[in-house]
Amino acid sequence: MNTPQTPPPLTTTLELRPYQRTIIDATIEHFRRFPDPIVIDASVGAGKTLIISHIARHVVDKGGKVISLAHTKELVESAYYTFLDYAQGMECGVFSAGMRRKDTEHDVIFCSERSLINSLEQFQPIDLLIIDEAHRVNETNAETCYMRIISHFQAANPKLRVLGLTGTSFRTTTGPIAGEGKLFKKVIASVTVPELVGQGYLTKPVAPLNQDAYDFSAVKLIGGKFNEADLNAAVADVRLTKTIIDSVIRQTESRNKVLIFASTLRHAQEIIGYLPKGTAGYLDGTLSKTDREAVLSAFSSGAIKYMVNRDILTVGYNQPAIDAVCILRPTESRGLLIQMIGRGLRLHPSKIDVLILDFAGNLDKHGGGSLDEVFLREAKAKKQGAGSDSEKQCPDCSAWVNENARRCPQCGYYFLFVECPDCGSQNDVTRRYCRICDFELIDPNKKLTGTANQVGVTQAMVSGIDLSVYHKNVDTLRVVFHTPRADYSQFFVPRSRFLKYFLGKMTGSYGARLDELMELPLTEIVALKPGLHVPREITLKPDGKYSKVVDWVF
Repeated sequence: MNTPQTPPPLTTTLELRPYQRTIIDATIEHFRRFPDPIVIDASVGAGKTLIISHIARHVVDKGGKVISLAHTKELVESAYYTFLDYAQGMECGVFSAGMRRKDTEHDVIFCSERSLINSLEQFQPIDLLIIDEAHRVNETNAETCYMRIISHFQAANPKLRVLGLTGTSFRTTTGPIAGEGKLFKKVIASVTVPELVGQGYLTKPVAPLNQDAYDFSAVKLIGGKFNEADLNAAVADVRLTKTIIDSVIRQTESRNKVLIFASTLRHAQEIIGYLPKGTAGYLDGTLSKTDREAVLSAFSSGAIKYMVNRDILTVGYNQPAIDAVCILRPTESRGLLIQMIGRGLRLHPSKIDVLILDFAGNLDKHGGGSLDEVFLREAKAKKQGAGSDSEKQCPDCSAWVNENARRCPQCGYYFLFVECPDCGSQNDVTRRYCRICDFELIDPNKKLTGTANQVGVTQAMVSGIDLSVYHKNVDTLRVVFHTPRADYSQFFVPRSRFLKYFLGKMTGSYGARLDELMELPLTEIVALKPGLHVPREITLKPDGKYSKVVDWVF
């Protein structure tokens, strides 16, 4: 009879695959012998969440504590629910504002990066830190969220083990993410798409040759992004688009779910018009969250057969029943092409293969017309560190883009951005108004120039801060900045835009998390002090016989 400490039996639906067992054994053996952080390179469909669950359970069985870290709510949810299925009877927690849970006492806790960084002091020391999408870690900057999290738990437990998982273990700009001088010292194991297809764990992709195709040869890349006017010109032949969509309808007649990638917004709307009425949905970044969820739900349930999207479902979307992927857009990235193909690679009882229809010449460009060659070249690129000297790799979708690109044209990742103080969204550094809420963005160069030209404006180094609730006519948040010269106070009205901007800077929060902070009573905001970022210096402006705080430098 099992004792209460004996782990419950595994469910039959979550049995480990042979390569998963090999990866897990190699990881456990490494950590038994060495303290060095390591990374697992696992492609789409490799079952990363099950690998995470098994390793976490092993550590807990040995009396340890584990935090599994991810950067999106969806990844946190996936890992959490997989662990619940895998380790039935073993409690685990979630610390994620997006999931509205703040558990801190469990042996295994699944956390979102942004929620954890603001609450590190609430956690006990841990023995293993697991980081999903580990290519996002930048060990060259100690002030990034990931490095601050790692440093915090290493200080609490010098024997901490750190495990990363990623499908992108190489970047052009910095080389391999593992090795000498890196946080991760080695790639402990790797599994690729062709290997998973060959072993029967992913659906076999098939790609008919000699498809009608757009000519994108004249489309220019500007700052790493395809020129919108050039794209629209390339797909402007309505007769060709009609012919292509007729071909899509004919070739996918026996298919259940068809995912279509369009080149532009105008192109996507034209495609919808050629598909059978009532059978197609459309997705792009302009839709509200409610509308987006409604369209995805209709596609998932089978209410619609075709899903047309522009730059939305290229990475991270998981609908296993997709059995046809139609690509009507160009890409300079072989990695992104594989990501698009990957949307249809998941196993599902309703399909025996996934049909890949390329109407943009991508297979010719990245694989000489051969789908197998696309995967082969990608494997070689990852091994050898491919990518020209004038390119860099997007850390989110693996696309190779121009080295001067500020934003990835494939998935929208910002290399350089300005954060909106009102809604927390990221914007191109040249924008004057936020792309989400139209809040006027401050030009840092103009602001610095303006400040420098103001008479009497000075800076003072900050040694510490204090927070309190100050009441005169109404309650306000009082922040006292301690400097070698004197103490300076600043007052914030509850729920004001100015307070929101300040809290965003002080907590590193944005979006839904920042909205939650804005709803807190002032007394609870005061209680946040131990986890706040303290500005390096403040800018002071003469105000009568006193000085007024007008800016903070972090």
